This record gives sequence, structure tokens and C-alpha cells, in this order.
Amino acid sequence: MTNISVKLPGLNLKNPVMPASGTFGFGDVPAAKKFDLNELGAMVIKTTTPKATTGNPQPQIAVLDDGILNSVGLTNPGVDKVISEKLIALRKNYPELPIMASVGGDNEDGYVKVAKKLSDSGIVNALEINVSCPNVAQGGMSFGVHPQVVKDLTKKIKSVVKIPIYVKLTPNVTDITAIAKAAEDGGADGLSMINTVLGMRINVET
Repeated sequence: MTNISVKLPGLNLKNPVMPASGTFGFGDVPAAKKFDLNELGAMVIKTTTPKATTGNPQPQIAVLDDGILNSVGLTNPGVDKVISEKLIALRKNYPELPIMASVGGDNEDGYVKVAKKLSDSGIVNALEINVSCPNVAQGGMSFGVHPQVVKDLTKKIKSVVKIPIYVKLTPNVTDITAIAKAAEDGGADGLSMINTVLGMRINVET
């Protein structure tokens, strides 16, 4: 049998398959129950913020002939409930599955607070720092397009956590390499590429 395992900082994957953050929620959405999550190399949970958020108003999804547009936002119950209700249940159901938690916030303090709590929980193996979400009013992509901001935020998070961190980059910049280098300079253990590509569809007839 071919060995397709992958070793990354904090993550020993039996295969290189990880769902994008939010795809399977916290392992509790219908899509996550269609098959055994143990088949994954690792599970990436939905982005977690300091306090509960309902995301963007409906409709959040527009289905096109050749794809979709989405503006979901960071719907989640807040970091404390994510740990006590979501992560504990996920770890109980999948004790051997590597878990990467995705971190969001409205400001630097919010990111640092969430990252520290998730790290201190002892449940997750690594953190994805979501500095690139294009459809939230604060935080998100407003952080991820500025190299110095990414460097400083990465450094602050790295100083308070005990597990590896991966910075999630946005493709909606002129030079993604500058952001990647800034994350590396801030102490990131790895990079997550990429977040949503900005898009728009216009009906020229209407």
C-alpha cells in the first residue's frame, strides 16, 4: 500500500485531505455526517470568534450555472461555547483525528484571546489564523492585506500559544508573497492557502 501520510507542524496526517474551514462546521452539520470523519487526514473547524455571531444576512449563497457566490460570514457560538460544546464533542467522537481550529476576531486582542483559549483547551493540534475572510465587516481581510499587520499579529499570537499556527492568506492582494513572508517573519509555522476569491455576477439584461 502506498504511504500517503503527511507530517506538518503539530499535525500527523494519514493522508493529505483536510476540509476547508467551515465546510464541515464543527463536525456537527449534515455534510459532516455523510461519511466517517476518521477518513480525513485532519479536520479544520469553522472559524471561531470571541463572541457569538450570526454571520451575514440571508441570502448567504447564490447558486450559479458554473459555481456559487457566498457571503456567509463567521457564524459561530463564540470561543467559550465552541470549546465546551463543539470541540469536546468532536474530540470524544473522533479521539484520534487531528483537529485544526480556525481563529477570527474584530481586532488584534480578539484574535489573541481566541487563539490562547483554543490552545489552552488542550483539544486542538494546531491553529489556523484567519486574517483573510473577505465578507466580514471588521477584522478578516482588512488584516490580511497589510504585511506589517500580519507580522505583528502573528508574533503576538505565537507568544501566547503552545501549538503551531498557520496563517490563512487571502488571494485578493497584488503580491501574496509579501503577506506570506510577513507571516513567516512573525513566527508562523505554516501557511494556509487560500481564502475566498472575491467575485461578483452581474445580469447585464436587468
